Amino acid sequence: MQPNRRRKKMLLNKAFQLRFIVRFALITFCSSLLFGGLVYFLSSSSTTVAIENTKVFVKPTSDFILPSLGLTMLMVLAVSCLAMVAMLMYVSHTIAGPEYRLNQEILKIKEGRFDGNFILRKNDQLKALADNLKECEIVLREKHIGLRRQWDELAFYLKDRNYKLADDDIARVKKIMDGVNTKIKFFKCQ
Repeated sequence: MQPNRRRKKMLLNKAFQLRFIVRFALITFCSSLLFGGLVYFLSSSSTTVAIENTKVFVKPTSDFILPSLGLTMLMVLAVSCLAMVAMLMYVSHTIAGPEYRLNQEILKIKEGRFDGNFILRKNDQLKALADNLKECEIVLREKHIGLRRQWDELAFYLKDRNYKLADDDIARVKKIMDGVNTKIKFFKCQ
């Protein structure tokens, strides 16, 4: 059974997620205003006959529909903005969450650890990137293991030969080997 992979925080990258949501909300708001403005403008050149309180009025259509249009626009705008914010929160979370997770795993590699877990949830964005990073980690681990194996072979060979080198070369070779060994030990492979 797969462990619960739900993230506890919805805003993992607040700056990105809020900017993402606000931009789309502004598009919805502006397009609603544009729609209402166009309807009002296009209806201003026509007239409507209306009966209000048993009196007959002839009004420009724009004046007749403005109260209804304004109220309808506000209601639709409020509902659509709420739905859009919820949807965008989810979408931005499926981007920011994996980005946060991948950054944590990349920091492990930077520290020389090859025990990363690049598995993302099924619906997360950046899944292909996570798969590529996992393959990269596997290749680096295999290269490191091969390098370590060759290093051990060289060290054993030189030790077995009792470091039969010219006397002035022995100290230098040992120093180089220690330096390379330190760099190899930086990586924490299993």
